[in-house]
Amino acid sequence: MRLLKTLGATGLGVALLLAAGAVAIWGSLVQDRAAGALVVTSHAIRNHLEADMMHEGLEADVYLALYRAEADPGQRTATLAKLHEDVATFRSALARNDSLPLSPAARAALTEVRPALEGYVQLAETIVTLAFSDLRQARTRLPAFDAAFATLETAQEHVSDALQADMSNTEAQSLAASRKAKIMVVLLVLVAVGVWLGIELRARQRLSAGVEHLEQVMRRAAEGDLGARSSARGNAMIESLGEAVNRLLGTTSTTIAGVTETAATLTSTAETLTSVSTTMAGAAEQTSAQANAVSGLTESVAGNLGTVSAASEQMTSSISEIAKNASSAAQVASDAVVAASDADQTMARLGAASETIGEVVKAITSIAEQTNLLALNATIEAARAGEAGKGFAVVANEVKELAKQTAHATEDITRRIAAIREDTRSAVEVISRIGRIVADISAAQTTIASAVEEQTATTAEINRNLTEAAAGAGAIRQNTAGVAQAAGETTQAADQTRRAAQELADQAASLQALVAQFSGAEGGGTRAPRGGRIPVRGRLAVG
Repeated sequence: MRLLKTLGATGLGVALLLAAGAVAIWGSLVQDRAAGALVVTSHAIRNHLEADMMHEGLEADVYLALYRAEADPGQRTATLAKLHEDVATFRSALARNDSLPLSPAARAALTEVRPALEGYVQLAETIVTLAFSDLRQARTRLPAFDAAFATLETAQEHVSDALQADMSNTEAQSLAASRKAKIMVVLLVLVAVGVWLGIELRARQRLSAGVEHLEQVMRRAAEGDLGARSSARGNAMIESLGEAVNRLLGTTSTTIAGVTETAATLTSTAETLTSVSTTMAGAAEQTSAQANAVSGLTESVAGNLGTVSAASEQMTSSISEIAKNASSAAQVASDAVVAASDADQTMARLGAASETIGEVVKAITSIAEQTNLLALNATIEAARAGEAGKGFAVVANEVKELAKQTAHATEDITRRIAAIREDTRSAVEVISRIGRIVADISAAQTTIASAVEEQTATTAEINRNLTEAAAGAGAIRQNTAGVAQAAGETTQAADQTRRAAQELADQAASLQALVAQFSGAEGGGTRAPRGGRIPVRGRLAVG
């Protein structure tokens, strides 16, 4: 409804403005048509003036031809060309006027000019042509030419009068239309201003009544009556403002009710906080006593852990010494294994050398046997030689004896080498057994050393854990002291909480006393009836 009223007032103003604009546009169109007519008339007058000039020009061409016929007969062609040019210009000016949208009177006057122009042009051409062939005959035609000139001049004057009348009529119509448009625009503007002033006056009256009504509502709300509501009508802005005030009062009423409930909740919460703070104080005192007892036990545990840690460190030192000795024994056994291996290799080389010596002895034995055979052969040959071979036989016997001795010596060497080889084989077996025993000892020493190292690591880990346990016991002692201190601070905080709860209860009571000053709050106080709206004085309906 408010939208329709607003649109109605606005539509009336817009309609008046559109009417004024339409009148102005109509006046502008009339002016444009008048201006177009004036332009056409001005073109027609210009063409008529040009034709009138050619009217005089043709007369001048005729008298120029009469003059040149006596003074300069050779100008005949130029004179005729000038005449024809002026005639063409005259006819062109008339043709341009024929194409213009002129009034019937002007077009009738132009129609009268045509026959007069043709007779005038025909006489002019005749006189100019005769002037250069028969001057006397040409002169006899001048009176008729002058009469034709006067007739054409009269017709031209009629055209001038008609064109001037058209221009005067067009100017008069333009002025009348412009005056009429101005009067209508002024009247429409005056009507629009009057209507606008009436609407504005009515709007101000409704606005004033609505503002007074809203002032009463806000005054009652300021006095504590939150049940007051606006019922202003008749003005879109006042109605919107009244609705906003109603929403504000409703929200404020709900807020006050919520504050009342919150104050009651605060009172209950303050009582709960007081009870909780008392309980916290008792629990904090018990915690402090228990923390002190735990601190004493922690100190005892820390002392015992320190003793165990010292014993563990001594055991670690002993195990480290054992590990060092086991490592040294393992190193000695390892060296013995290496020495046994070296001896085994040496005996192997000795066996190989005895084998080589045996081979050499075999070679020597073979050589001795061959030498013995050679000595035997030499003896036989010496016996054959007789007396001459006696000396050679003696030498052969000596060689034979040496071969026998060599054979006996090699046999003895062979027996001794065999004995050495047997002893070497026995020594190699003994050394091998010693190497295996020493290797077993080395492996056992290595196992012992590894076990000792693991025991050392285990003891070190035990020692580290004991150290950490001792440190943890110290930390427990410090934390227990902190717990005792925190329990004391908790006791103080509980006392402060109790005092704060008491202050909160006092503030909640004050808040409830303040809220009690307002009536009409939802959920508390005295609610104003819905029908108790304040009426609007001088309520007006939008026309």
